Amino acid sequence: MILLNVVAFAPSLLNTLGRRVPLPLTPLVTAHAIVSLAWLLLFLTQATLVAMSHLDIHRRLGVFGAGLAIVFVVLGFSSVVEQARRGFDLSGDISRVPGPPGVAPLAATVGLLFFFFDFAVLVAVGLCYRHRPSVHKRLMTLAMLGGGRIAPRRPLD
Repeated sequence: MILLNVVAFAPSLLNTLGRRVPLPLTPLVTAHAIVSLAWLLLFLTQATLVAMSHLDIHRRLGVFGAGLAIVFVVLGFSSVVEQARRGFDLSGDISRVPGPPGVAPLAATVGLLFFFFDFAVLVAVGLCYRHRPSVHKRLMTLAMLGGGRIAPRRPLD
């Protein structure tokens, strides 16, 4: 996921000609980027701690993770709403990814809002199941993968 985020966002950071908002980044986008990176690094750290059987540290760090997830969702929702209010995406990244034919920008915005909603629900349920490791790890991984929305949907043949 870290590599996917680098590949997704690096072009607009390295080549500012494709951006739809002037640099410097808005404080909201900067905060969202920092919290997103922190979440990715925390997830990697948590998975590593479990793999190394350091469950006590994993559990203590999980309290911080719960708070970080809340901040991530709030900043994510705020960024999407700001994007819609301005009439474009703040980074220029989303506009380069072709959506399904006939999907209006409003529908794409609603889709992004549902991404953050999915994330919030999966993390919340994952935290509720923290005492059942097999369920907890799957819910947290699904939250990390965007609720299963990574793979493009296509009609059945």
